[in-house]
Amino acid sequence: MLPFVFIFTIFIKILYSPAGNILSWYYSRLLKKTLKIRVTKVPFLTLVRKIQGRRATAKKSPDEIKALSADGKEAVEISSSQMSYNSRLDNFDKLIKLLDSVSLYAPNEEDLKITSLTALHNDLNAKNIAVVNAAVPLSNARISRNNVLYKANTGLVDIAADTKTYIKSLYGATSPQFKQVSKLEFNTLN
Repeated sequence: MLPFVFIFTIFIKILYSPAGNILSWYYSRLLKKTLKIRVTKVPFLTLVRKIQGRRATAKKSPDEIKALSADGKEAVEISSSQMSYNSRLDNFDKLIKLLDSVSLYAPNEEDLKITSLTALHNDLNAKNIAVVNAAVPLSNARISRNNVLYKANTGLVDIAADTKTYIKSLYGATSPQFKQVSKLEFNTLN
């Protein structure tokens, strides 16, 4: 099984970079020039915005909020960032289904065809599942490591500090034995 960090890095690179590039390519070439289907353009742009994590409307400035407050209106802004991996995968799947429903969508590029996009989605979904499944063992391994290193009185850091103190008391602070071990640093977690 691949290490969690490696899987996570691959997932981030694949999901965020190529998907964003593919979406930009779709928008600039397909929708602006080729399709020009009004019904499809709005949902497509909404899905692109959600995958890229952009807001539908600009955030209100402090001056606008003060002006609304002065008029007696409450300035309510709803955060609806759908940037979790699952949300982005879901929106990417919706985008593929939307493109599949457009009869005029027939790109020449192999990586932009519905079958390739579906394969990319399935690959990303499998990697996301692998990351989720690796998260619990990784967390448990970190807890075990922290117990071995930092547990009070029995952890390696406390034992090393006690050993340094023992060597200092046994041989003296100016002894060569203590000078050897005094250079070793052991830090505790805060």
